[in-house]
Amino acid sequence: MTCYVLTVGSDLTMIGYGTQLHVLKEVAEMAQEQLQVSCEVIDLQTILPWDEETVYKVVYLTIPSLVVNICSI
Repeated sequence: MTCYVLTVGSDLTMIGYGTQLHVLKEVAEMAQEQLQVSCEVIDLQTILPWDEETVYKVVYLTIPSLVVNICSI
């Protein structure tokens, strides 16, 4: 399964899937507007299997990364 780069950035990579993507895109916009931080947003599509190669390449370019997971209690 291939993941998709939804927003291109150079300072931070945010990785997520599912319903959290709209939140990540909004946070990326806010970070750019308020902090001048350029965020890359990646949609994993699935967590198993996941596109390790693409994620590694993108995270290597920005180094700082944030992984968002949906947790139901």
